[in-house]
Amino acid sequence: MTVFKGYLKIIKQNLPVMLMYLTIFMGIAIGIQMAVGEKSIVSFEAERLKVGIINEDGGELAEGLIEYIGQAHDIVYLENDKSVIQEQLFYRNVNYVVAIPENFEEKCLNQGEKLSTTKIPDTYSAYYAEQRINDFMNGVRVYKDADYTVADAVRLTVAQGKEAPQVNILDVNGNNGQVEGHMYLLVYYPYLFITVICFAVSFVMLVFRDKEIRRRMQSSSVSLIKQNALGGLALALVGAVFFIICLFLPIIMYPGSFMADPHLGYLILNMFTLLLVSLAIAFLIGVVSKNAQIVNNIVNAISLGMCFLGGVFVSINLLGDNVRKISQFLPAYWYENNLQLLSSYGSLSSQIKLDLYKGYGIQIAFAVACIAVALVVSKYKTQEN
Repeated sequence: MTVFKGYLKIIKQNLPVMLMYLTIFMGIAIGIQMAVGEKSIVSFEAERLKVGIINEDGGELAEGLIEYIGQAHDIVYLENDKSVIQEQLFYRNVNYVVAIPENFEEKCLNQGEKLSTTKIPDTYSAYYAEQRINDFMNGVRVYKDADYTVADAVRLTVAQGKEAPQVNILDVNGNNGQVEGHMYLLVYYPYLFITVICFAVSFVMLVFRDKEIRRRMQSSSVSLIKQNALGGLALALVGAVFFIICLFLPIIMYPGSFMADPHLGYLILNMFTLLLVSLAIAFLIGVVSKNAQIVNNIVNAISLGMCFLGGVFVSINLLGDNVRKISQFLPAYWYENNLQLLSSYGSLSSQIKLDLYKGYGIQIAFAVACIAVALVVSKYKTQEN
């Protein structure tokens, strides 16, 4: 058991680095939880603007327009003074100003003139107020063309504006359009797994690959097979402990949603395949690296590069077509793709399950490929020395 204890002793020396990354990740996770809140989905509401009104007409059509705008926005009455208007817009007391001229009905309804409006430069919210005005004027024109009086046309248009549209959400995916909070945490697991596991395993292997230590181990009474088995057992123990810690993070932070997730088994399997990938990458880095500085450089490059290209820091949906083609060679992409499928669908069809197992398979294949390359390099270096 001397080899096993030696591995554990070196791992213990690297615990501060592992804990540092784990603490940073937990801080980010708490920040995400505070940002997401208890709701996993945010409903969208139309923004109520502060619309300034300069009413120089006072007729039925003008009063109807003001009432129609007031159904969706807050009305602020202003004087027809340029300095007052500029001051109100500058201090954001109003977002949009509408000047209703005298003889409004004749000028704008009959002759088709446009209302004089003023808005804050380089803002797009005022387009919503403009659309409201256009809807009112078009509605009145339609009723007037149908031989309604202006008063009736205004009354019917205003009444129509009060009717709230009925929206029925079609639950196509079976999850009511919701994404649970723990999914936002699991998105960043590739960075945590790859970084912590690679530092923990690679530094250990770096020590045992020292020429003097390797020669002493080869001359010991413990067979090489047993040495490798004990070393693998120590690294597997570290991976298992780390996996349990990462498994308890969403349980602690999202106790209600994570354990009740209908796809809990698939989520845990996705995490496990990610663990295998991280251990395989760490094993390869430990074989090809010559010193701690090289390990640092390689781990940072692989973890950040794979997470940026794999859809961890940038959503898969935002990746360009060319980038996505490259990303499909990376295990982080398939981890994120599986996570996206599990978060988007409440019930899994046979096709979705097939896609999930495809993602698991590619991750495992990547891990096997890394181990195979590492073994070839290790054998070559052994023969060289």
